[in-house]
Amino acid sequence: MVRIRSLSTSTQSLYCSPSSTYPRHPVIFQGDTNPQFRSNTISQNKLYHIRSPLTSLDIVMTTSLESLVEELLVRIISFTDCHSLPSLALVSRKLNRLTTLELYASIDFKEASIDTGTRFLIPVTYHLLTNPDLAALVRSVSLRNVFGDEEYLVPLNEGADNDFRKGWPLSPDQKALDDLIWRAVEDVEDNIQRQAKLYNAVRAGSDESSIIAILISKLPNLRTLDVVGDTMRAAGCELLRFVKRVVKREAPFDEKPVLTKLSDILVCGCNYNYPNSSELLGACLELPSIRRLYAYHLGNDEHNKITETIAALGTDTSLVEELELRGSHLYAPDLDRVLKSCKYLKTFIYEVGPAWTWYPLRTSDIMNSMTAVEKTLENLVLEHSKSVANRADDGDGELTAVSLAMFKQLQYLKISTLFLGGFKQDEKVDFAGVFPTTLTILHLTYVGDLDFCAPWIPLALQRAFENGDAVLPNLKKLTLQGAFLDNPNRLDDIKGLVRTMRKREVEVVIEGVNPRIWDERGWGIDEEVKWKKCLNNYAYEVATLNVERNESDLSTIKSRDDDDSLGGGGLEL
Repeated sequence: MVRIRSLSTSTQSLYCSPSSTYPRHPVIFQGDTNPQFRSNTISQNKLYHIRSPLTSLDIVMTTSLESLVEELLVRIISFTDCHSLPSLALVSRKLNRLTTLELYASIDFKEASIDTGTRFLIPVTYHLLTNPDLAALVRSVSLRNVFGDEEYLVPLNEGADNDFRKGWPLSPDQKALDDLIWRAVEDVEDNIQRQAKLYNAVRAGSDESSIIAILISKLPNLRTLDVVGDTMRAAGCELLRFVKRVVKREAPFDEKPVLTKLSDILVCGCNYNYPNSSELLGACLELPSIRRLYAYHLGNDEHNKITETIAALGTDTSLVEELELRGSHLYAPDLDRVLKSCKYLKTFIYEVGPAWTWYPLRTSDIMNSMTAVEKTLENLVLEHSKSVANRADDGDGELTAVSLAMFKQLQYLKISTLFLGGFKQDEKVDFAGVFPTTLTILHLTYVGDLDFCAPWIPLALQRAFENGDAVLPNLKKLTLQGAFLDNPNRLDDIKGLVRTMRKREVEVVIEGVNPRIWDERGWGIDEEVKWKKCLNNYAYEVATLNVERNESDLSTIKSRDDDDSLGGGGLEL
């Protein structure tokens, strides 16, 4: 059987929740110049709208559509294009009620920059402050772009049409607006002096970090948060301070807890080449309901001191079960403290960051840190970015072969072959003692140069497996991802290993990568968790050869659509 698949599928909307149980469509706030706009929220002295092309549903269909049971209607609405939801809400009262649930489930702020700010942040905040029933519908929020702070933000001109960033609405009763903001401030700040400072910043719209803190504090059912991490470099960042106070349950959060359902978070760096602040990562680890935490390009080039919020972490204080650090620049003591804080970590996905980082790469540091989770870990991915190994032998680096035998609960392992043989590819490594006996799925992969997909590794594995069932006695599936399918010599290298695996009734899958075709890379063990697009987060398409167990039904991989980019060889046993 031959399968052509992509490691990641395109997102159908600008933001997809990382769990299928959560609604998938965002509320997208844009301008008000198109005649197809429908009013949804109020800001200043104008109506601001959600953009929506007219839906294909005709009013004539209303009767037949409404005759369906609500469960089916909810299902239909969940698959409706997000831009069509506002128009669908206008069809009838019943559809308006059901569509509203989906329309407010996810909010994605698209237009933002450090100087002009987040265009519709204030109108959305005002709208949800005045409509707590709608605020209760929000399940996910995306704040991917760098939002503005007092140091860089262009001031709002109250009463004028600030097209770059909308302010608080103009109203005949300004006292009512002032009271609304003051009550919101009191709900997140107990100190009287800080209340006044916070109120002034929020009322003037001069500190978006403070407004964001107030906004998410008013979303009682918020479950997923996608936020840029680089803004956290500011020592006075109110959002970072807010999360830290929520974790410590400082007043008023001791009596009025917030973020009690926030379980999935992505902290994304906005600079691909250089590290982005990991302060928010440390703060989020101890949130009360956190279960899945993802981070992209976070770290610290100044590897002489531990990050403040990470240093404050205790031992076994985080309830996170799945932690993915992609493109990681974490200083070794940071990684050590992060893993020691995890009490029930079951899945750890660690991709060492790109070569731009200044910190030394030492696999010994990584493995020493991972001893903290060796008793709980069930799934492990250990990879590196394409060019990181170039720094492994520069004097500071120490990329040596690893052993994972101590992980007694490990069932799934995906590992770069570079970590099996080390940078110098030590062919004397004995794989008989490298893997835990509990492993059921083993996925070997390589990244970058073909030298990192050493031909001696399949032979070494074959020898280890020929020693009997003592080596990986519970193995059910072996995946080899590398330069095999377009290289006859590489296929010859793995024939013996494949024969050995088939005798043990182990499923063997061989994957070849097409480096010219890529898509947005997903998250999680199977890379099926979807977040909003990240810069340079590519997934290469692969051709997959599934080697059948039946000798009379061998599979042959051939080029797809007469494209020889993946080669035309086959595996004959």
